[in-house]
Amino acid sequence: ADEAQEAVERIVAALGGDDVLVDGLGISFGLALFPVHGKTPEELIRRADQALYAAKRSDDDLHFAPRAA
Repeated sequence: ADEAQEAVERIVAALGGDDVLVDGLGISFGLALFPVHGKTPEELIRRADQALYAAKRSDDDLHFAPRAA
């Protein structure tokens, strides 16, 4: 999780510093880790998608998926 978060931070810094993104546009990431957030590819994708939309709603760059039940 720490390595993924560092990768996202590097991507955001690279895009934010070079006028790559037009004003008003942003980038968001949702992250799901095996087996913490799911044990099947479908479950991991679903949870990463949920985390992505949570990041978009909150204006954060990265959200982690909720832990699997």
